[in-house]
Amino acid sequence: MKAKGVQNKNAEKVFFDKLARLGHYELSTPSAYESVTRMIKKGRIHMRGLMLEAGCGMGVWGKEMIAHFPKISVIGVDISKEMVKNANDGTRNYKAICADLEDRKLFKNNSFDLILCPAILHHFPDPQRAIANLSHWLKAGGCFILAEPSESHLVGRM
Repeated sequence: MKAKGVQNKNAEKVFFDKLARLGHYELSTPSAYESVTRMIKKGRIHMRGLMLEAGCGMGVWGKEMIAHFPKISVIGVDISKEMVKNANDGTRNYKAICADLEDRKLFKNNSFDLILCPAILHHFPDPQRAIANLSHWLKAGGCFILAEPSESHLVGRM
């Protein structure tokens, strides 16, 4: 029996692979992207360099960031091979890979100028471990953008 609170990565891979085969999958709305890009512009965050889209799914958030901030290049990472396959649709400056964000050796220290973490931390039984890796990969002075469902969001209510 699986211990409570332990992520079943294989079950998540199977689930998200099935969703990817169905076509477009994205829980965020245009207003969510607009809100995040507005906050970035208002905060005068320098959106250039290399960005990690952690838990990229089909790459919707990363591609949205490229559309608003064309001086960035994005590497997306997801645990689902099918999601990654769909994310790699030829979008300029976007590349997704299938990997596990809990693997500290995935990237070298100080690899990214920006890290976008769109609604994935609730998938980890120990989000601190994932955050530690993300922090390890972020350059000094880099920007970490976290978007996580609130209690009013469907995922938060469940």
